[in-house]
Amino acid sequence: MTVYSILVLFALATVTCHNMKPFDVNEPLSLTISPKVWSLLETKAVVIENAVKSIKIPDFGKRNWARMGKVSNMKITKFKVPKFGVSFENMNDGVHIKIKGVQLEVCGKAKYRLLFVTSKTKNVAITSNLDADAKLKWRDFIFIPEVKIKTNLKTKLSGILLKIFKPSDKKISRVIDRALEKYAEKIIVEEVNPHLQEFKKKIEAEGLRSYTVQLSVQRNSLHVSIKPKSAGNVITPLNPINNMVCLNANMLALINGIHGRKKRDLSRNHTWVSRGSSSRFQNSKKIDVTCLSPKLDCELSKLTCSLCSDIDIKYTSGTVDEFHNCLPKLPF
Repeated sequence: MTVYSILVLFALATVTCHNMKPFDVNEPLSLTISPKVWSLLETKAVVIENAVKSIKIPDFGKRNWARMGKVSNMKITKFKVPKFGVSFENMNDGVHIKIKGVQLEVCGKAKYRLLFVTSKTKNVAITSNLDADAKLKWRDFIFIPEVKIKTNLKTKLSGILLKIFKPSDKKISRVIDRALEKYAEKIIVEEVNPHLQEFKKKIEAEGLRSYTVQLSVQRNSLHVSIKPKSAGNVITPLNPINNMVCLNANMLALINGIHGRKKRDLSRNHTWVSRGSSSRFQNSKKIDVTCLSPKLDCELSKLTCSLCSDIDIKYTSGTVDEFHNCLPKLPF
């Protein structure tokens, strides 16, 4: 489940839907993602686990002149990420995510040969606690992923199998680690980056061509700000939020875009559709996002508005991304 791409598209939906007028390029547009978003790791645990179960793990073998052992057909049978084990960490030019305490179980088939005697194939179970460190370097609306995974492997073996394979726990662990790292990096490149590039096209169409993207972590929340390069690199202090995501934008642009809409377009059941144009975007998995009780708050003194919401997500078999109920019901 590519949570980050979903949040990027959520921001895109609330800014560019329904032919909204271009926002004021002299004020920043920003998206805040709070730790509450990691609740999706529990509510969508089955989806995440099923995706990880599809990972192919290479066979592992060791041999010398007297004996040979092989573990094959390794498959992930359990993958649970605790929501309190995930955190944003600050880094220059990117996003740093740390994950601790993932529960991992792998099953496989073990077989050995001792001199000229070959054993029968036996089932082998591998359990582990997994820690992950993902650094996503930001380069013009593309993330360059560097994912490091470390497992604390425990192989459930006995007898001769224990003697043959136990010394190789670290090597088997590395085989599993590398398979997971490649999968995570592939998700970023093939699923997240196409959405980011599509987002870039949208905001350029809204009038932001000479802009910069600033990413920072405050209070364990990720703050993404899109603003003109002339605005400098000053980081605005971040106030805590009670929702998964909050989008902040210039109030005048927001009201101008909303005011001209027909009342039927402001119903709580409204659906926004993003139509991708690039081949990579068209080939990436599409998502269905529902905003849960979105709230719009405005500060007249600062001419800004915040649209905050919790979200629910799922993959869709459709050809476009869809957003439901992501505009609050307004009195006008």
